[in-house]
Amino acid sequence: MADKLTEESRLEIYRHFVSIVTHWNDAMDMKANFISVFNTALLGFLFTQRDLFTAHDYVKCLFIAALVCGVVSLFMSFFVVLPKLTLKSIMGQDMDFSEDFKPVSFFNFITVKYKAGAPEQYVQDMQGMDLYGFQREALGQHFVISHRLKQKSDQVRNAGVLAMIGLFVATSAVLYTVL
Repeated sequence: MADKLTEESRLEIYRHFVSIVTHWNDAMDMKANFISVFNTALLGFLFTQRDLFTAHDYVKCLFIAALVCGVVSLFMSFFVVLPKLTLKSIMGQDMDFSEDFKPVSFFNFITVKYKAGAPEQYVQDMQGMDLYGFQREALGQHFVISHRLKQKSDQVRNAGVLAMIGLFVATSAVLYTVL
């Protein structure tokens, strides 16, 4: 016979869900930072290779392709860490939270809904939430963060692939001039 979950244990499980996706979210940010540093080093190396500017047209094309890959990948990795402040920007469609749902753990909702320096309404809304409301909030955050995490994961993968292509093309350009 399966054990029945109490409402409190469900809330604890939902809280752990949010914690898990938050850690994955942090991991994507760290990967994007690594790709940014890698691209900065690649671009720095390319700009110090003056011979590539005056090399054969084939090498110039490789050089320019490597520069483009590095710059585009760098921008892609920047976009991973830029905040998305609305549900619409995260979900990619015209959406908003329903009137009966208050995402009280989402900082932008708090700053838009509640006036700075007057936390009374926020405190009142928090104290008025029952266990079901907190469960719904935890699941809602898990849902939204998971969608944002998927976006970040895709962007990190694409930026990483482009960075590797840039490295390959840059290496080809340098080898062509050396060999």
